[in-house]
Amino acid sequence: MRLKTKAAKRLLTSSSPIDH
Repeated sequence: MRLKTKAAKRLLTSSSPIDH
């Protein structure tokens, strides 16, 4: 289940352009 990771990644990407 990567739902939380996706939500967190979306929030992080929205705040900072980080592409891990």
